[in-house]
Amino acid sequence: GYGNAIHHVLRHVAETAQATGKVPDAETLASLIDEEFYLPFANKPAFERMYQAANRRVDRYVGEYSSDLERVWATERPFELHLDDGVVMGRADIILDRENGVDGSLVIVDYKLANDPIRDERYRLQLAIYTAAARGEGLTVEGAYLHELGDGSRNTVDISQDTVGDAVAAVNTSLAGIRQGDYPARPETKKCQHCDFKQICRHVTGT
Repeated sequence: GYGNAIHHVLRHVAETAQATGKVPDAETLASLIDEEFYLPFANKPAFERMYQAANRRVDRYVGEYSSDLERVWATERPFELHLDDGVVMGRADIILDRENGVDGSLVIVDYKLANDPIRDERYRLQLAIYTAAARGEGLTVEGAYLHELGDGSRNTVDISQDTVGDAVAAVNTSLAGIRQGDYPARPETKKCQHCDFKQICRHVTGT
């Protein structure tokens, strides 16, 4: 639940900035983390360790990206993309306005904690789908970023028309497969190594 707890705290930080029109100061941040950081199943040593890590990550984000908090357009914004075989739904962590100083020019930012190339690819697909849904609503999305909470880096995600179109096509294909009950095995060494079913799966490879 650590990742969810960090996301929850950052949402409240952004909403506080949006409501007050200013970046939360150190005292406000400390109070927000105390009130909103919640790990009900962690023992005391684990909670303390993750609580301190959360403080560092939130402080770094606010210190290095305080300008984000001055142009919050929405947090946890829901999106729906209606496709041939179903509806894909999701929530963007934070959407910023005034990209390059232009009102109504939006960027979507997704927070992430783990450094995992497979997950990164999933996040990029997710941001492309959010972009497609947002543009379908008539919103102007000019950029998308994956924000690494661990080291504070921010990576640009390609949301060009071609890339977004490819993402929509890929999800459309997946939905069609789900509706048809088509689940072909796609074993990969890295995936198989971390799969819960590797001991009984006849398709497992590289373990």
